[in-house]
Amino acid sequence: MRPVYRWDCPFPDIPLLRRAARFRGVGRAAHLHIVREAWHVEWAQLPLVQLGALGVLLGVIWLIFSGRLVPSSLVPRSTLDDVRADRDARVAEAAADAEEWRQLYVAECEAHELTRRAHAEEIRAALLASTEGAQVAAALLEEIRTKQIGAGP
Repeated sequence: MRPVYRWDCPFPDIPLLRRAARFRGVGRAAHLHIVREAWHVEWAQLPLVQLGALGVLLGVIWLIFSGRLVPSSLVPRSTLDDVRADRDARVAEAAADAEEWRQLYVAECEAHELTRRAHAEEIRAALLASTEGAQVAAALLEEIRTKQIGAGP
């Protein structure tokens, strides 16, 4: 099995480890080591990593200005104000619509309560009339009984 190279290397297979060991201290940007027959780059030795916080800050600034971190399709302030005004108008319209529906609901509840009270009053009047009729009927029956008992056979 041939070793995996990061780039074309004219080293033969057998002295590969010995020749790669020679390049360890040559001053390359990334020191190379052989790990399981493959080239391995120590990322901590790269100058970019050694920049630290300044490198990260410069990288973020570069990403912002190149348009990769913040999208370059920013909208003008006037468009944003128009969108906000439209949103506020729709919210106010929805609030007015909700208030109208609330008033209709309250009116419907009051109408329902009035209908319920009127129905209860009608039932009460009907019950009073039937009770009064029952009392008259009871009095008539009592009078008929007394007359029949008094008349005797």
